[in-house]
Amino acid sequence: MTWPQVAAWLDGAMTGKAWAAVARSMSQSQRLAHLRDFDAAGLDSEAADWVCADLAEGTRTTAMPLEIMDAYRMVPSSRWSWALERALERALAQVPVLRGRTLILVDRGASMASQADGGAAFAAALALRSPSAELVEFGPRVAPVEVGRSVPETVAAFSTPGGAQTVAQAVRERMDGHDRVIVLTHPGAAAQAAEAVAMPGHEHVITEPGDGWFAAIPVIEMARAATWPF
Repeated sequence: MTWPQVAAWLDGAMTGKAWAAVARSMSQSQRLAHLRDFDAAGLDSEAADWVCADLAEGTRTTAMPLEIMDAYRMVPSSRWSWALERALERALAQVPVLRGRTLILVDRGASMASQADGGAAFAAALALRSPSAELVEFGPRVAPVEVGRSVPETVAAFSTPGGAQTVAQAVRERMDGHDRVIVLTHPGAAAQAAEAVAMPGHEHVITEPGDGWFAAIPVIEMARAATWPF
């Protein structure tokens, strides 16, 4: 039986034993989405150890970075932390290495409060994969953000959302011969960001960061340049 069938049979009251019985048949993404439920139901240590091992070292398709980071933020129990951090390290292999110098501007203004962590995690993953990338925040200030050893460590280096520094100010202060500009902001500031960033073919204004954007950035640039396979 699949886990939805078991959940329906139990009328939604999944116990620790029930989760343990179906955990191995779940996809990695499904397990990530239900780590909180595992804790709430009292999943036993043996099953939890298997879930951790699969996340950290499993040979099946690795979940994407933002998907893992969402689970990392949402799960209060520390027993999953090491496995999620290892899974994040492995998932970074799915993030492209961007050629040339890349300026990544991350909006940390008050309007980004509900999206701040997602934008910061996306930017952190890009910066960790591209050594020549420069990571900068704007909102409370316009300033570089130190890229740490991992996505969580880099996200923690960002300032608390607030302030009113704009993307135009950030571009004026930090743009200096870069080959590409990526702006993470909210929909209301997208038009302003597009006007501020004048790099035809190599500018990306992202208002809803998701794992699909990692592969999309190089594809969009190839399409704009009309290079193969387009």
